[in-house]
Amino acid sequence: MPSRYGIRNLRHAETISGMTGLSSAWRKHGIKTARQACAKVHSASARIKKSRKRGTPKEVFSARFAKKYPEGGIDCPRLRERDLTHQSKKLMKRSLTSVIAIALIVLLHACSGDEDAAKTPINAEAKINGQAFATNESTATDIGSGMEIALKSGTEEISFVLGNKTAGTYNVINAGGRVNSATSAVATYVKGGDPYFATTGSITLTLGTDGKASGTFNLTVKNAGGAILTITDGKLTNITVNAAPTPSACLISKITFSYKSAFSTRTYSENFYYNAQGNLIKLESFDAGKLDGTDQLIWAGGKVVKAVSVENGKVDGQVLFFYSGNNLARTVYLDDDGDTYETSYELNAAGQPTKETYKDGGSSGTSTHTYDSRGNGASSVFPSGSSYTYSNYDDKSTPWSLLAKAMGLSFYPFTESADGYSKNNVGKRVYKSGSFTDEDTFTYTYNSRGYPTVIVETSKYDGQTSTSTYTIEYKGCN
Repeated sequence: MPSRYGIRNLRHAETISGMTGLSSAWRKHGIKTARQACAKVHSASARIKKSRKRGTPKEVFSARFAKKYPEGGIDCPRLRERDLTHQSKKLMKRSLTSVIAIALIVLLHACSGDEDAAKTPINAEAKINGQAFATNESTATDIGSGMEIALKSGTEEISFVLGNKTAGTYNVINAGGRVNSATSAVATYVKGGDPYFATTGSITLTLGTDGKASGTFNLTVKNAGGAILTITDGKLTNITVNAAPTPSACLISKITFSYKSAFSTRTYSENFYYNAQGNLIKLESFDAGKLDGTDQLIWAGGKVVKAVSVENGKVDGQVLFFYSGNNLARTVYLDDDGDTYETSYELNAAGQPTKETYKDGGSSGTSTHTYDSRGNGASSVFPSGSSYTYSNYDDKSTPWSLLAKAMGLSFYPFTESADGYSKNNVGKRVYKSGSFTDEDTFTYTYNSRGYPTVIVETSKYDGQTSTSTYTIEYKGCN
């Protein structure tokens, strides 16, 4: 993916610092992105300013950082990260963002017993903290390896994804949003846009001779704030199981990123996985062919509500998604260290971000974006005062728009600059910070549908030139 930051990644930091091996050295200490590196710089600098120790924050931090990470000491101000005031949020840790899980929806409503209910029979009911809940709006979908069941009552929803599509009891698990066996399930309850994730429970499914699904369920769910709800006496009655629709749009199946500079040459790749509806559900990241991590998305009510990053079998970060109507309004990143980082969005009529506000503990910052009459980014200004200007767009669709669509969003939130939110592919991008200027140019090769299959990015900075090549593979549109 074309870079979106002042420092694009650890490889870029390695290049501009002139320190061969910096990337691998930082990774040994759990620093996997340039943003995390700058997060450490910012937080340490803040502590130094308060301590009134001798030396400038830069000098003191450089000494402390070099002592703690002797293989990877670096003069952080040279990193030119677009803004040090919000980088510790570490939101979306890999180029893709990084994210993913299988999802399924069960929405519950309360029995009314009136004449209208008699005309339209209730096919799902339960009690949520003792309050009656029932609905006749429900669907069940065969997703190939499992089943999704969806019910809805106003702004309240519950979702399951079953590891199989046969009759039986499925134990609800809390394993990073992943269905890890044919007898397990994942459940989500959404109330007014606030997602709750099931920690315990089960659903027992029966299938009639007509193929319709019935069953019972009980759950305990918990939201990010720690609030716990119990869902009891859950009942499903004669819900028709539909065949999954066949996705008609192009889907990105793999992106391979190759980077070459005077200091290093590396190759990374990411594989993308979708459910039967064409929704993005999982991403696998590889470093030099070795699995580096897995991101999974949890869906509920037709929306992504949670993204879970897993490395070495352990959850090391989660992102929650909050909506205003159908538009993404806010994301909250839950660090594996217990820290929380938030990004809020303001959108234009086309659903593109015009303002992004970041909150990291007591600090905050805002980035603004402008667009031209074609819906392409014209400029981005970041909290530090640094900026991007964009020009020379082509007339083809961007691959990032496909990822946005596969997440059910109007924009792909992991690019964080206006060229990534644009309708077409950028040809030139200029970064400015004070008197410093960095210029990136892009060339493209397209498939028969007009989507880029190869993107070559040439970057010039500090008198050096680096080249990044992105090879994009698709399914359903070649």
